[in-house]
Amino acid sequence: MTCMALVNRLSMTLYKDRADKNKDGKEKATHSLEDFCGIESGLVVEGVSNVMAIICQQKVLMLAFESREKMLVWELKIRSTIGEAWRFPVVIPSGSKFPTGPAMLHFYSNYFCLTHGVPPKLLWCWQLQGIRRYGAIAGGFSFEAGSKCGKGSGLFYIHTEEADSLQMLFNCVASGVPPPRMDLRGSLSHHPSTD
Repeated sequence: MTCMALVNRLSMTLYKDRADKNKDGKEKATHSLEDFCGIESGLVVEGVSNVMAIICQQKVLMLAFESREKMLVWELKIRSTIGEAWRFPVVIPSGSKFPTGPAMLHFYSNYFCLTHGVPPKLLWCWQLQGIRRYGAIAGGFSFEAGSKCGKGSGLFYIHTEEADSLQMLFNCVASGVPPPRMDLRGSLSHHPSTD
């Protein structure tokens, strides 16, 4: 497998084996993934472990690996190719437009999305410029999406223990300040310029 990124587009080419790739053999499959949002790895899907989901605004691509080590190597390759992306575990409360329960908020570039379940199902993506208001509130994070967000418009609340980190990320991106680096879990690490 090889990968190449242009802005927020990831192009992946899969080969039958390394020998085919090295001798310019025919690729098994090519996937062009536009509007990358994030990665969820270490999933177990239908009894298959070491599964990675590459989440884009229009689709989710699932890849299974022979070992956890190979999956992590490819996750690092993709992350270093496509750039910084953040993820936050959240819980969607009852009364929302979306299914209730555990979910993941992925943030990349100037947009973010919510995924739910295993395998991850893309619930909705929002451009940051379409968000009227946002902020950390007691026990969670809230944002209001304007009418340009289509079915994703309205006021949303999600439970999260990382509401302050989410607000810091939204503030940085909205003001054009480079966001903090991501730690190994995909959460924000300390950023001295935000003190």
